Amino acid sequence: MFINAIANQLAIALDRDRAWRRDITRREDAEERQEQAETTSAAAERARLFAEEARAKYEALASENARLYAQAQQAVHAREEVLAMVSHDLKSPLGTILLTLSLLVAKGPQGDKRGGFVQAIGRMRRSAESMLPSRAAEAS
Repeated sequence: MFINAIANQLAIALDRDRAWRRDITRREDAEERQEQAETTSAAAERARLFAEEARAKYEALASENARLYAQAQQAVHAREEVLAMVSHDLKSPLGTILLTLSLLVAKGPQGDKRGGFVQAIGRMRRSAESMLPSRAAEAS
């Protein structure tokens, strides 16, 4: 009976030891999983912060690009207005020059036998016509 009691006590002690070791192993596994979860959570948080920073940078860049595009459009519009004014301002004097040259050719000096006067007027007329907006577009 004494040996039986000792054997039962030993069996109980071994069961408790197994249960205690199993409990320690489970706690260690749980702590390891918790540590991994915290590491994963921290990495996810860093990734989220990085994504938010990147989004903010890209939004700022898009805003800056839109502003620059609007400025470029304004500059193009201003350039077109200036060119239209210059073209209009040149059209009247050139028309007057061409009309005067046509009259000079029609009434040109009768004594110029070499035609140098007429040739000079022709060169001036071609130069003036090439400056007209409608003629310049046709020439190019």
